[in-house]
Amino acid sequence: TARNYLKAIAAFVLWSSSLLGAGLAVHYLSYAELIAEYVDFCFRTRSVTKNEVQYLLCGLALLRPDLKRAGAFDIGWSMIKGWSRVEPSESYKPVQWELLMAFVSVLMETGHVLSAYALLVGFHCYLRHSDLRGLRVSDVALPGDPRIMVQDGCAILFLRDLYTKAGRNQHVTVDM
Repeated sequence: TARNYLKAIAAFVLWSSSLLGAGLAVHYLSYAELIAEYVDFCFRTRSVTKNEVQYLLCGLALLRPDLKRAGAFDIGWSMIKGWSRVEPSESYKPVQWELLMAFVSVLMETGHVLSAYALLVGFHCYLRHSDLRGLRVSDVALPGDPRIMVQDGCAILFLRDLYTKAGRNQHVTVDM
């Protein structure tokens, strides 16, 4: 992580140095304005990814906590939120399907059928291991369950927020 922070900071310094060389850096009155301009530049040119900009803000906050306390990164974080709305991140499966099927086969052959099922459900629904371990029978709604309005031949897993009492419930549809 530290390496990613330093790489992102180096890219920011290089970019801001180019502004200084062009005589443009004097127009920025604060770090907040300079960071906001950099985030905007990264978004428009796609020369730096959103994750790299997040590394920059985290790295700067680590190196300069005084700037964090002064709110110098607030506008940058708000801009990254907007970037996320325009360009949502993609979820990736943690392993390839073929590797998962190898795990499932071994579990089935060794008699760990429930673990194999859990692995398949977790993979299909992008569940974290804590979500999977926290599932209860009452969280599963099969077709015909009165708790669900639409009956389309799917099972539904109701995922409770396992870390806090607040927060909205989530659900995942499992095609049968």
